[in-house]
Amino acid sequence: MLMIVAGHYFSEDNWACHADGSLLHSWCACFHNALIMFGQIGVCLFVLISAFFLSKSNSSPKRRLFRLWVQVEFYSVSSLVVFSFLIMYGLIDQGYAEWLSFRNVLTSFFPVVQGAYWFISAFFVLNLVAPYVNKLFNDMDGIAVRKFAVFFCMITFVWKYINPSNCYFNDILYLVAVYLIGYMVNRFLDQLPSFNLLTVFGTICFCYLAVVVGTRAITSATVANLGMSYPSNLFIAGPGASPLLSLVAACPLFIYVVQKDSSFESDWFNRMVNSLASATLGVYLIHENMFLKPFIWATIFQLSEPASILGKIVLSSVSIFILYTLLLLLSFVMQRVIVKRIVNIASISFLSKKVS
Repeated sequence: MLMIVAGHYFSEDNWACHADGSLLHSWCACFHNALIMFGQIGVCLFVLISAFFLSKSNSSPKRRLFRLWVQVEFYSVSSLVVFSFLIMYGLIDQGYAEWLSFRNVLTSFFPVVQGAYWFISAFFVLNLVAPYVNKLFNDMDGIAVRKFAVFFCMITFVWKYINPSNCYFNDILYLVAVYLIGYMVNRFLDQLPSFNLLTVFGTICFCYLAVVVGTRAITSATVANLGMSYPSNLFIAGPGASPLLSLVAACPLFIYVVQKDSSFESDWFNRMVNSLASATLGVYLIHENMFLKPFIWATIFQLSEPASILGKIVLSSVSIFILYTLLLLLSFVMQRVIVKRIVNIASISFLSKKVS
């Protein structure tokens, strides 16, 4: 989630490479914009972790889907209420009142089906189809599983590089493709080579530089004159992108952590991680909410852009870490005090209706 926050930071910043039109396709802009890929690395890691555990689960996804729905619903409606309160009492510019359109209010009450959060909508569907994917792959031999995963990734990711206008890449297929990789890591873990930190770091650096060079190439006049209509974010993230390199960068890190012996970890450390894990999703739901997002980033980017590279690194690192920490603490408190109780009450009500 820290990587996701970092990716959004570089996507939303007001630095010169975003504001100055003459720098939009420069090497400087390419190096900067490629940092957004770390958000997609975070997305891939989130799905890989989920796949590693869900691929071993035989339980029905109904309870999991219900809890996810209620949690997302709470954060979405709460953000709408807070925003409406600020408008009602004149605490923010009344020009923002136009954001309270019928469509936005409807989206806030039905965030999953209306796509208020692209990842949540796709992740909800992924959880829905995961048991069927597991059943299909469990009945296939190892060679067939590998071939299917390769073909699926080729259609989902690589085809986009050949023909940027194809319609076979979408958020759901993206997460399903990552899920297949996580499934294979779980199933063939003992057959995978050992990864060390040097390999992990080297792969991430290679993929980052590949994104930089690739972005520079497709935005050059030479490629533009070919009429291929490649989007400038093809290798990074967002509409029209195919974040294959983010997945390639995430896999060694994920496998390294899975292979790592965690016996040295203490009980209190494990308890702390488990406690914070439930609040992690809240970080995403808060800072990506349609009403809160503009104000969060506007507040952060009141700080002027440093002139030096070192200054940029320090400012961005500190800002990202502070933002993530504050959001995590806020989400943790909300999770323990409010969300957990609402989910439990809703779950009891839901289960009692099923029994009756």
